[in-house]
Amino acid sequence: MQNIDINDVIGMASLFLFALTLLFPLWGGKFVKLIKYFFKKEAHSELLRTIPINDKNHILLKVQHKRDEVYRLLEEVAMDMNIVIRLYQSSIEEEAWVHCYIGNNENLYKSKASSLKIYIKFLPFHIYEVLIDLNLVTSNNIKEFKNIVFFDKDDIKEILKIMTSDDGKIKFNAQCSNSIRHINSLQKEYVKKTYHILNFFPFSIFYFIYRLMIVKTPLCKVTVGKPAYEPRVLVQLDSWQTVIMDMFSIKDELVKELTLKINSLNIKEENLKVKKEIIDYWGVNGKEEREQLVCIFNRSYVFIHVYPYGNDLYIGWTANLNYGVWEEYKVASGYTNGYIKNIGLYSIEAAWKEVNEYDVNDMSFLLEIVHSNISQILKRIMKEREIDQEIDFSIVRESRTDALKAEKPKEEKSKNKFKRLS
Repeated sequence: MQNIDINDVIGMASLFLFALTLLFPLWGGKFVKLIKYFFKKEAHSELLRTIPINDKNHILLKVQHKRDEVYRLLEEVAMDMNIVIRLYQSSIEEEAWVHCYIGNNENLYKSKASSLKIYIKFLPFHIYEVLIDLNLVTSNNIKEFKNIVFFDKDDIKEILKIMTSDDGKIKFNAQCSNSIRHINSLQKEYVKKTYHILNFFPFSIFYFIYRLMIVKTPLCKVTVGKPAYEPRVLVQLDSWQTVIMDMFSIKDELVKELTLKINSLNIKEENLKVKKEIIDYWGVNGKEEREQLVCIFNRSYVFIHVYPYGNDLYIGWTANLNYGVWEEYKVASGYTNGYIKNIGLYSIEAAWKEVNEYDVNDMSFLLEIVHSNISQILKRIMKEREIDQEIDFSIVRESRTDALKAEKPKEEKSKNKFKRLS
């Protein structure tokens, strides 16, 4: 019997291990699958999940909830500190902000007018998904704070003290995500994960070649999903309005009957929507609040305005085309745990998209439906109440050709985020 040289065994084992490490980046996944097959045990290779596409858990809802929370905290802290502030928030879905203003009326405060602009933004798949930007303006200083992670009552109290101080100096320590304490990186399940052996030279070289030459596109796509509503980039077209004397009392009746008639149309629910919206803004006498009825059909928006002025009633509507759409963009790349599987993480942002003749037809349909129903309701009410007043039901028409040729507006360097888009 021939003796086995131990050196030959070590040499063969070393050669086998070396060959295995060379083939591992290419065949490692198949080995793992083979082990799964024999042991019949499900490995947790899919740590990532696609977020359901609905409005109950969408990231934009978290942003809106944060906006409402900041608004409420500002009200509470200002009331506790006995400070008079002017406060309002965004009403358009894709933008979330809160604006706080402190004036110097009747020398109430020694400082000049101060303002605080708070913008809420989102960064999906990260540890801190909702971040805050501040723009603080006092009598003598202007300062911005970016990517604030935590913003509570103590922070608001400190800022209000700065805004009402004598010198207006800004000394505020924001808890930002770029600090050592709050580094905002990808969540653990989205961090790139590889086998530990591939992290050592020379195996990392083979893995780099494998990634560079073989895997070029993500095999798995993870997205935050699209919300049920579209961002609003509105261009106004047709309109109509009138005033009925001594008829302020029919406001609620008109709005209720019009809503019922539009909802009774035999159109798919997901395409035609009617809802009330509250618009607030600062007028010459302080905060103003208005309610409008909004009819949405695909990319068409008709805003219905019914406002009493003394004993008279103003009724009107404006038809708009929406050029805003959601567009996906890539946030980062990562891997699932277990065997190597490349994935891409995608979020959404507001973008511009031109309309076509079918979108114009949708808008024409919607405005004609709204106008005909308003006309019928008004004629009936005026006949029942024997109101002798001539009403011009002619619609002010705008060019459809201009709507089809509309171009994306150029972004200004200092974008006004507080303009109303409806």
